[in-house]
Amino acid sequence: SMDNREETLINGQKPVKGHITPDQSVKLDRLSRNPVFNKTDKAKKVRSFIDKNPTEEQADAAIEKIQIQIKEQKEAA
Repeated sequence: SMDNREETLINGQKPVKGHITPDQSVKLDRLSRNPVFNKTDKAKKVRSFIDKNPTEEQADAAIEKIQIQIKEQKEAA
């Protein structure tokens, strides 16, 4: 069967053309819950960022930044 539901961001908002995509919002949310961010408010900050409805470019930059932070934390451990 097909899932014909309308795509939404993780906060339930409808995506706006040129702004964060549903895939980007899911990726940001998953990255923010990485174990290297335990005992931080990273997930809360990412949710707030998504709520601001950033552009696709801003979302891509945030994804890249979080991936770098995760890599650096793992290398430091």
